[in-house]
Amino acid sequence: EIDFLVRSRQYTELSERLLAQFDLHIDLTKTVSALTPQERLLVILLKAYAEKRRVIVLANISETVTEREFMPVLQLIRKMTRLGHAFLIIDSIDTNIFSAADQVMVVRGGSSTACFSAAFFNREKFWNYMFEEQRTAYTDDMLYNEEDAEDAEDLPPSICLEHVSTGRLHDISLS
Repeated sequence: EIDFLVRSRQYTELSERLLAQFDLHIDLTKTVSALTPQERLLVILLKAYAEKRRVIVLANISETVTEREFMPVLQLIRKMTRLGHAFLIIDSIDTNIFSAADQVMVVRGGSSTACFSAAFFNREKFWNYMFEEQRTAYTDDMLYNEEDAEDAEDLPPSICLEHVSTGRLHDISLS
């Protein structure tokens, strides 16, 4: 019982330090089930930071938080990116995640068909690009497109993960 109290106090102190470091305000007296979806997402990101996770994959976060709630999450992602963490955000196209990305890769039929700078890209341009007859209007803005893939012998990998370990997989690399 004393061991539990000591560990509990250590977790609380660590949580307080992390919240202060990233200028976040979450009530530590709440249970996880009482946290809002935004708070839960922030806690998950802080936990990944505390565990020194270097590559963090976020899937379908737009289904979890509203656009307004996403802003503090995006700020935390940007701070963690500056500290050396990498994020792979996988989400539907009808979201506000374009602002969180450096690049937006369009995948159709299992292959990447284009890659755009996120500074250029937004939801409206994405939908316009998806219409075949308007696609050529964006070729000058692409960092990469499917015609480049057909002409190139060795394209650089879109995603490269090296020496990644999880609870089940150890020291894997892929690109």
